[in-house]
Amino acid sequence: MRLDITFRHIERTDELHHWVERRIHKVRRFLRSPIEAHVVLSEEKHRQLAEISVTGAGERPHVAKAESDDMRTAIDLAMQKIEGSVRRSHDRRVDHRRHKVDAEAAAV
Repeated sequence: MRLDITFRHIERTDELHHWVERRIHKVRRFLRSPIEAHVVLSEEKHRQLAEISVTGAGERPHVAKAESDDMRTAIDLAMQKIEGSVRRSHDRRVDHRRHKVDAEAAAV
């Protein structure tokens, strides 16, 4: 898994880096390998912004943006959106295969 984290207008901390890694790791099981994740953490005035893009092999990118007063909360909100998108995509792929197998079994 390739993870790129960009910090804009804030200092890089190991705590935020590990927080992002743990959250990204949760969606890993629903994506095809290799996985790429690009995270941009920034601060504008008093707003904390998190922009996350996750891509699996042969899949479209799953992108989410979130804003909060706390950076960890912004990361969590963006990851909730990503998790929902990834799960929907995974469910569609799995359901599609099941329907194909069911149709072949019914034809026999």
